[in-house]
Amino acid sequence: MYAILSSPLFIGADVRSLSAEALAIYSAKEIIDVNQDPLGAPPLRLWRDVRYSQEEESGHVEAWGKQLHAPNQCAVVILNRATVSAKVSMPWSRLAALGPRWANVVDPEVRDLRRKVSLGHMETAIKVTLKAHASIILRVTL
Repeated sequence: MYAILSSPLFIGADVRSLSAEALAIYSAKEIIDVNQDPLGAPPLRLWRDVRYSQEEESGHVEAWGKQLHAPNQCAVVILNRATVSAKVSMPWSRLAALGPRWANVVDPEVRDLRRKVSLGHMETAIKVTLKAHASIILRVTL
């Protein structure tokens, strides 16, 4: 979630003793680029799915997004706060909250920034499966 925030990046741990996994997360260039994007746009909650809720606030899936400085690009973070895995299908129309250019998205290119792989073009929605308490950060390019 830190990556979608336009904020200084602080590490609250002794960097000399970070695990390889933690170090990889903190040093992921594409994710840091989202966090430090020069536009500095704040993130907006785009979507919330409470089907996975046990309680109103503790178990749901939500998506946050922000416009990026690069032309025709935005970042989207999807969080699964539920205790079970979730099949997520967020329609592209939810990106309209980011501004007029995102109102009629069709078949954009999607990249998983954590895994550093292209997910290809997604025609009508972001479709991913997330394990319990997992997240994904995506860059969407028109």
